[in-house]
Amino acid sequence: MLYRVLLMLALLALGGKGFAQSAARSVNVPFDQAHVADEAQLKAALAAIRKGDELASKGGIDHTAAIAAYQQAMDINPNNAELNCKVGVCLLNGPMPASALPLLQRAAVLDPALPRVHYLLGYALQLNARWAEAIAAYQRHAEIIRRTPDPDRTYNMVEKRVLECRSGLELMNAPAKAMVSNIGGPVNSPAAEYGALLDGKGNLYFTSRRPQTTGGKLNKVNNSWFEDVFHSSWGAQGWSTPQPLAGLVNGPRNDATVSLSPDGRRMVVYRDERNGGDLFTTDMEGSAWSQPVPMPPVVNSPAQESSAWRSADGNWLYFVSSREGGFGGSDIYRCPWDWKLASWGAAENLGPDVNTMYDEEGVYA
Repeated sequence: MLYRVLLMLALLALGGKGFAQSAARSVNVPFDQAHVADEAQLKAALAAIRKGDELASKGGIDHTAAIAAYQQAMDINPNNAELNCKVGVCLLNGPMPASALPLLQRAAVLDPALPRVHYLLGYALQLNARWAEAIAAYQRHAEIIRRTPDPDRTYNMVEKRVLECRSGLELMNAPAKAMVSNIGGPVNSPAAEYGALLDGKGNLYFTSRRPQTTGGKLNKVNNSWFEDVFHSSWGAQGWSTPQPLAGLVNGPRNDATVSLSPDGRRMVVYRDERNGGDLFTTDMEGSAWSQPVPMPPVVNSPAQESSAWRSADGNWLYFVSSREGGFGGSDIYRCPWDWKLASWGAAENLGPDVNTMYDEEGVYA
């Protein structure tokens, strides 16, 4: 259904159809009786928008259904700025966020004063590597929030977004000479593969969202299969066909690779069965991995812990947490290892030289 919806939205973004086709494309057309004369059509459009709003507020897999509802209203009036923006936001939160660009461009033209539209447009342009245009859109949004800061900190991150776009410009103007080779099959599949860990002995561990996930269920948040950890080994014929990790690591919810000890016999994994996500350790016992054990409370907190790496000398554990008291949404912390007590000491924030008002993620030491 999503592809049909995207095709229809692309056609609408090119000029619309049906209602008000003769109207100027830059004119914002409200949903009211003065602009939609057919009372039945107006009633149907408003009902479709309400349904779309309800679905969009749930997020996750409901974004696709929200787009389908909004499309019913767009069939009646494709020239409403707020409606185009709502569809664009749903697309930004879906599997193909770059496809939101035509809708957000249209929304910004129809109503340049629409709240947040220039930030959203800038983000869509950024996702399409249209760096200079994205910077211009972000700067226009910056002028607005200088007068009235947005209550949602996401929309106040203009400076960071502009820096990202400038970095994109620099990298495209001076590309590095490097070759990136896809590892190919059988490791890669139509599903997502990420979080690869190598043990130096020909063993590859990674996270994937595949139909054979343990429990066989979809995550309603993103309409993808729940994460599992997979294993592949290198041999004379190349990489073996990946299999779910042997042992007790994979459960019915998300289980993901985080880090691996130097000897390849202890793995840190992420599980989201509680607190929004915690870190666990599992050990190789024979040819299988043990039941994951949660890391101690100095590491895991009521907030989310998503990434960790132990220093090469074993003295420190660096990890990412969204706990209270940080500088941003997620910060990097570290715990010292007490060799006498064989336990981790109190966690400390790495401070403002490392952590920022933004999210720090994916720590690696």
